[in-house]
Amino acid sequence: LEEKEWRLVYWLVNEQGQVALGALKQIDFRATYDRVIPTHTVPLVDGSHPIIKKAVLDPKNITPERVVSAALAKYGFKNVEVVKSSASYR
Repeated sequence: LEEKEWRLVYWLVNEQGQVALGALKQIDFRATYDRVIPTHTVPLVDGSHPIIKKAVLDPKNITPERVVSAALAKYGFKNVEVVKSSASYR
């Protein structure tokens, strides 16, 4: 099973290379122990197409599948099949 991944880039600088203050108003932030990291929420759930059909958990994952299913459903990802992988690490 091949992973399919998207990466989005959101520019916060203007043509002069300076942080665009107007753009910062649209940004959220989260803190770690040594820095503040800008984040931007991209709405992906519109209800017309299932974005996530199946979630395969690491064989050593200790979170129960039902908890992962509940977390996905809380954020709008309903009817996602959640399974633990049977594949082992090499």
